[in-house]
Amino acid sequence: MAWFPYMYLPCHSVTGVIINPVKKKINRRASFERPTGGQEGSRVDAGMRSEEDEDRLLAEMRRLRERVGHLEDRLAAVAGEEAARPEERVRTFVPGLDEALGGGIPRGHVVLLHGPAGTLKTSLALHTASRNRAEGLRPLFVSLEETRESLQRTMRALGIPEDDFIVDIATMRLEHGVVEEAGDWFQILKSYLRNKTEEGLDLLVIDPVNSLYPMASLTSPRRELFHFFRFLREAGLTSLLVYEGTEFPYGEEYLADGILEVAPREREDGQVSLWLRCVKMRQAAHSRDYRHLTFEGGRLRATRVDAPE
Repeated sequence: MAWFPYMYLPCHSVTGVIINPVKKKINRRASFERPTGGQEGSRVDAGMRSEEDEDRLLAEMRRLRERVGHLEDRLAAVAGEEAARPEERVRTFVPGLDEALGGGIPRGHVVLLHGPAGTLKTSLALHTASRNRAEGLRPLFVSLEETRESLQRTMRALGIPEDDFIVDIATMRLEHGVVEEAGDWFQILKSYLRNKTEEGLDLLVIDPVNSLYPMASLTSPRRELFHFFRFLREAGLTSLLVYEGTEFPYGEEYLADGILEVAPREREDGQVSLWLRCVKMRQAAHSRDYRHLTFEGGRLRATRVDAPE
């Protein structure tokens, strides 16, 4: 160690190189000096962002979130495909929705599709049934409120080819030879579905399932719904049960294997958009993020959006 008498400060020698502590001290003092003129202005400019820069940054962050979201959807779909082979899924054929479900609805599941009136639930169910029919599956659409003719008009508006998989309640009564006062409509529907299953049936839609409640005169609603859902599973049916409303009075959300929710959202410009998400899907690596459900250009789509505020 060398010493500088006039400063009484040590100077270390490392591999023959002398480091002058005086120089160090000068550098430290210089670092605290206030910049002048153009230096100060450039430093302030560098430390501030204009509103345009912030807008560009926020837009880029949104794009990155969307890209990450798409990657998450693909990872969920891959995970779902690994968990269940494609033949073990029933697709909705709605771009964005099947990816969110990890490839589609697991076969044999009982799924509630719920939301208030006018949220494209029937359209989504008709689309799913029709596309699966084209893929070789055997669907049955049981309408408890709309007539077959009304549903066929909806299919024409959606560009869906008309088919013979729709049965309305009036037709079912005629085929079954009963009237509404005959008794428990859960039992009547079970009997009807047993016959259809023997003929060949893969996919069942009931629209809306909660219209059955007053017709069935439920004495123990949760227990009777439990047995009805179990009957659908044991019959080997993949069931999409349209449910009018946002509340489940009898614990249906616990009895079902999956829940798809559609809800209207009012935007700042006064327009209303439909938001769709998978709340629950057993045995599936699914996304819980919201998606815009739209019908444009003759196609239903479910495009990813950020979580609601």
